[in-house]
Amino acid sequence: MTTTAPIEVLLREALDRLVRQEQRTAALEAALLGSIPRIVPITPISNALAQTTRTSETPTVTLWPAPRKAERPAPGDHAPDAAVSPAAVVASLDDVIWSVSPDGQSVFFAGGAVERLYGLTAHEIEIQRGRWIDAAPADDRDRLRLAFARLPDAGTFSLEHRVAHASGGIRWVITRGKLVRDSEGRPLRVDGSTTDVTRKGRTRDAVLTVLEGAGPSTARDFLVQLARYLCIACAVRAAIVVEPHTSDKARTAVAWIGGRAVEPFAFDTGTGVVHDLVAGGAVLVPSGARDRYPADPLLLKLRAEAFAAEPLVDAAGRLLGFVAIADDRPFDTDLDPRTVLCALAPRAAVELARATEADTVRELEARLAAAEERAFSAENATRATANLADAGRLAAGVAHDFHNMLGVIIGNADLIHSALPDGDPHREFADTIARTAQTVAIVSRQLVAIGKPGAPNFAPLDVAAALRALEPMLRRLTERKIALQFDIAPGLPLARADATDFDRVLLNLVLNARDASSSGSTITVRAAAALAEPGHRGWPADAPPTEFVAVTVADQGCGMTAEVREKMFDLFFTTKGERGTGLGLATVSAAVRAAGGHIEVESEPGWGTTIRIYWPLVLEPTRSRFPRRAE
Repeated sequence: MTTTAPIEVLLREALDRLVRQEQRTAALEAALLGSIPRIVPITPISNALAQTTRTSETPTVTLWPAPRKAERPAPGDHAPDAAVSPAAVVASLDDVIWSVSPDGQSVFFAGGAVERLYGLTAHEIEIQRGRWIDAAPADDRDRLRLAFARLPDAGTFSLEHRVAHASGGIRWVITRGKLVRDSEGRPLRVDGSTTDVTRKGRTRDAVLTVLEGAGPSTARDFLVQLARYLCIACAVRAAIVVEPHTSDKARTAVAWIGGRAVEPFAFDTGTGVVHDLVAGGAVLVPSGARDRYPADPLLLKLRAEAFAAEPLVDAAGRLLGFVAIADDRPFDTDLDPRTVLCALAPRAAVELARATEADTVRELEARLAAAEERAFSAENATRATANLADAGRLAAGVAHDFHNMLGVIIGNADLIHSALPDGDPHREFADTIARTAQTVAIVSRQLVAIGKPGAPNFAPLDVAAALRALEPMLRRLTERKIALQFDIAPGLPLARADATDFDRVLLNLVLNARDASSSGSTITVRAAAALAEPGHRGWPADAPPTEFVAVTVADQGCGMTAEVREKMFDLFFTTKGERGTGLGLATVSAAVRAAGGHIEVESEPGWGTTIRIYWPLVLEPTRSRFPRRAE
């Protein structure tokens, strides 16, 4: 015959099991906290029932008894279990300690850094079924549920996942749990902890964001993407990659500031944050960077309140530069910028070395291409010079024959003039023929001299007479819309010069002035005596005062820049494109140097050009060879 136990006996057995479970929980918590476990005494039924409360869904068991008010221990009395509240210890933890149902949906207890991690109080998590596990984003929530589902077989789990803070932010955590069974081996609950590893997670995400953003790019393209995505991943204003420039300066290979790429800039390395970086390795100033490095040029340029940098070294340990990030406010405490830069530094060093090597190769290729172009231009100029020389010899030959025929014309004109009686009107015609032929003979002889140059023949030269003889040819060479003026001082001394070189110099200078001038402008040719003082316009300071005849050709044309002025007398240098050979002014310079003269150039863009030739004087004046008559 079966008898039914009184209800009081059944309740007592149930409460006995509950008390033993509380004792095991207290022992577990004591092991976690390193304190002495408190033994929960068996209480009467009325008091035991008061310790268990029920809700409409699931019973919530208070595992930590209400703290008793302890008396202040006497001096020297060490009794932590009597002086320290377990609830206060749990509340001071940086982790969250919890106990949940085997499926993770019901929270029996939550303590520690609950509000900091979840943005909710422990009470809010405990009374809302599923609220604790639903704090994880959807994909991480599924992983967390799978870990709980495997607990009957695994017994424990450790999972890194994200938690959505009530304010809307995301934090990274590591959750560890252990399945607790009852005396009959059935799952009773899961006890565990949740540790905040947001700094580690955000740092890892920042590195992955940069590498994914940079993709397969290499060399300088990679460095640009590196700087760009460092700003995005670390939420900073500026990111730079720096390389050495000179012994005391560095420059940015890449700079991304304020959401855009900026032109490279250089800065001093002797003091400030860069000096510390080069001397001691990495630099990390999470806040107050400009207070620590006042007036630092790099920090001022970046407007940096926070700054972090990591050196870039090659396989041999040679410093290639550094990568840095900066912001105009302190760095986010949930990010480790130093770790981000350390993780990216090896790849950045490789790509910086590639970029430097590529720049060197491009520079060499550019120099080679420029050398090939100069060689090609020189070859063309040489070929053109040879053609001009052939043409000059041909013209000289024709001019020589023409000069001989002019002699016949002049001789016959003289015979006709002599045969006609005085007062005959035809005598004037004969004189006109003779004078015209004489002028043409002078031009013909100049063509012969220019077309067949030889060794210089320095002799006393009447500069005024030489200019007057050249004037008709020069006027024919200049266009009618360009005025040609002559200003020749009286009583000029004789110059020591080769007459043919003098003519060639004046022809080249006037032709260049014509090409640089526009319609309505004026070209002025002046001649005057001049005294060159020591140090005057580039003359040696120890040179004695020397007298010269200065011949000036001034135009009102386009003028020259400083770069063009430096190269204007170089062989084959021209600003006329295909129309020029680069030989005219080079010939002028050679002729003047050979005569012992000097050249001065005054020119500015838009203000015309003035070229002054100083011809040395003859020490013992003799009779000039001008005017010249046709033979």
